[in-house]
Amino acid sequence: MYRTLFAGLSAIFLFGSFSSHVDSAELVIRDIGVGLELPPTGYSFTVTNDTGTRSGSDSFSSAYGASIGGRWSFARIGDASGPVAGIGLAIDHASYATGGKWSSTEVRGEAGWGWALSDRWSVLAEGLLGIGAARLTVDGNGAFPGYSANGGLLTPGAQAVALFSFSDRWIGSATLGYRYGLAKLSGDGTDVDLTVSGFALGIGLAWRITDRPFLLE
Repeated sequence: MYRTLFAGLSAIFLFGSFSSHVDSAELVIRDIGVGLELPPTGYSFTVTNDTGTRSGSDSFSSAYGASIGGRWSFARIGDASGPVAGIGLAIDHASYATGGKWSSTEVRGEAGWGWALSDRWSVLAEGLLGIGAARLTVDGNGAFPGYSANGGLLTPGAQAVALFSFSDRWIGSATLGYRYGLAKLSGDGTDVDLTVSGFALGIGLAWRITDRPFLLE
């Protein structure tokens, strides 16, 4: 019983100390920066043409992406947490080992909540939505005709972001998220519905425009 009581009191003490430390930090994000990412490679597809409709799943052999954009927090002065929003431009590229590639360009919006854990560390939980265009090409390699198609892309998702302040101006980030990209493509008399989904990893470097909080009453 005494061990249980001691463990409970210790947990309360540690939580109180952590909460007090978090409350002493202030969430301030006014960042513009760039990022590199590893987007998902697995996808499912539905192909429709004159011969009928067929579905299946496959994956790209490799994929990478880059982004540029900004993120702002809207916490009140002295608050350790608050709403966060951002917007940016993202470009993804994927390829097959046997030839062919996938490329997409989208405007990506992010919104969620952030917590300042200390003067150096912050964490974010965000939903995201990307809207843009995509292109798919498949090389025939002599066995069958090559194929290319273009269309629109819609990418909802969610992500967790850790931010670390190297200095008052330079911020590093690490991101783990899940994306669900929906593309409708057409070309060469064939329509393709493509769903690229899976986990995505990213790192980034940003410059903080100002360290003054947003004046939200």
